[in-house]
Amino acid sequence: MTQFIVKKFINNYEKTEDVEVRKNYGTLSSIVGIICNIVLFVVKYVMGIISNSISIISDAFNNLSDCASCLISLFGYKLAAKPADKEHPFGHGRMEYVVSMIIAAVILLAAFELAKDSINKIINPEEVKFSIVVLVSLILSIIVKLWMAVFNFKLGKTVESSVMLATSKDSRNDVVATFATIISLIVSGFFHLSVDGIIGVVVSLFVFYSGLEIIKDTVNELLRQTYRWKHGRKNYRSYFAK
Repeated sequence: MTQFIVKKFINNYEKTEDVEVRKNYGTLSSIVGIICNIVLFVVKYVMGIISNSISIISDAFNNLSDCASCLISLFGYKLAAKPADKEHPFGHGRMEYVVSMIIAAVILLAAFELAKDSINKIINPEEVKFSIVVLVSLILSIIVKLWMAVFNFKLGKTVESSVMLATSKDSRNDVVATFATIISLIVSGFFHLSVDGIIGVVVSLFVFYSGLEIIKDTVNELLRQTYRWKHGRKNYRSYFAK
């Protein structure tokens, strides 16, 4: 499906070294992410209210932060595609790495907020209402996020974009977070155990680790590019102008 979408919406999709083509790949990734995350936010927020589950509501706002990340990415791709100028003689290619760091910061912030809400739920537990409709909605959410993770991973590998690879990891985190939420919903509904807040804390730690992982990967990639430039393994101007 990824290849079909790419062929449908990106002209000259095989010319991945072309600045305009790379920008179109980024635009496609961002728009797909915005649409999917807005839909997931609305669905999860409504389901969280119905079930009185803080983990589901937190998961919903995690999707909303993902939507914000997609908007930042969209802006970043447009900046990265700008041609070289007097102030930036080697182009704006490194803007993609800046956007990756911003996405990581958003992920860390989401992890902090999720942990805070979850701890409050541990201190002040509330009954979680089990519902088949809620369960099915969360399962569908996992399917959507799995597809988004694969979609962005393939695009990221195709154009060697750290932003898309970071977005793919974030989608993978959402799969884990939603799966943990499902466990919380089932345990609370069938065994009447208040694990909603505990599951939320575990998920927040996983999300926090993922944000740190994106920062590490981005820094490592920047160091590799600097090394290649200094040792003449890659033309500096051609790389950062793409």
